Amino acid sequence: SRNGKSDMFWEQPWNLTSQAEGCLEHWNVQPRPMWATINYGGRRALEAASNLLFSNGELDPWKGGGVTEDVSDTVRALVIPGVGHHVDLFFANDADTDEVRVARRQEVATIKGWLSRSAAIS
Repeated sequence: SRNGKSDMFWEQPWNLTSQAEGCLEHWNVQPRPMWATINYGGRRALEAASNLLFSNGELDPWKGGGVTEDVSDTVRALVIPGVGHHVDLFFANDADTDEVRVARRQEVATIKGWLSRSAAIS
């Protein structure tokens, strides 16, 4: 929802009914707001999963649809302050912020932990 105060856009509250009517009128399609949850299981699927790490940049426009809080000890979320979409997945360079460097170290440590626990079980 855009409020015109904390963003550069005019005020435009989100209204699913209005959006659905516009989609039907302009493109002859109807949104399915629960499609991803129905097809992929939503939070229940994440609670049953393990060894997943979701990284989001604080400024990532997709963050609102992402996993931004840990679901369990093995389904983890990282929100990296001050950066955009998948900056942590780019090659490292001198322009990286300290926050990106810390996030990469956390990602590597998390994955190494999963691998060492897996090797100990085998």
